[in-house]
Amino acid sequence: MERIKKMSEWHYKVEGEAKNLLEEKWDFLIILDACRYDYFKDVYRNYLDGNVKKAISPALHTMDWLNKVFPDFYDDIVYISANPYINSKIEVTDQYGLKFDGKRHFFEVVDVWKWEWDFKLGTVPPHNVNEALFKYGHNKNKRFIIHYIQPHEPYISENYIRYIPKSYVENINNIFNEERKRKNVNFRASIGKIIQNIFGIEWRWRVSKLLGISPSSQPDAIGFKEGVKGLRIAYK
Repeated sequence: MERIKKMSEWHYKVEGEAKNLLEEKWDFLIILDACRYDYFKDVYRNYLDGNVKKAISPALHTMDWLNKVFPDFYDDIVYISANPYINSKIEVTDQYGLKFDGKRHFFEVVDVWKWEWDFKLGTVPPHNVNEALFKYGHNKNKRFIIHYIQPHEPYISENYIRYIPKSYVENINNIFNEERKRKNVNFRASIGKIIQNIFGIEWRWRVSKLLGISPSSQPDAIGFKEGVKGLRIAYK
């Protein structure tokens, strides 16, 4: 029974029907990190043919998703990764204690994040991922997963790049992070999370501004200035 329960977690659901991503017919699987279905539905016809259907994922966070969808080793899959969580070098542990070691699960991991990271933006621009696909995606005996960071923050459209805090980029890039500062940031984040859970994100922004706390992320910087409406525009 436990085995059956575990297997069910690996499936996603489309119109109530359970499907195994690895058993579907595909040669190239594109991952748009943190992409909302409703936004994608509005724009996909500008780029793709066919119909789109809503799918319910087996997980909410990247590491949980990786562990549920890819529990074994897949000799037929090359993973082109803009996300450092999936890399060819080391096992990664997230904030919840979940671990994933890309080299133990895929035939090859192409570390686009390693050589195409934009240190001014704190992310990998999508055109760099495209270039990696054109370079590595020619093996007809393999399937390819292409993992873009976008539309996950930071939002890199022309109107919203200015909201990316310098401190955020420095932390993302691991330029420096003293232990004392890390504890301070974690304490503030904990208080902010409590306020947000009780009163909502807009109240957290208000309290932060009253306390003189500078935004530590681009979404917060946008929220301080433009509110939830501005954040939705930036995402889109």
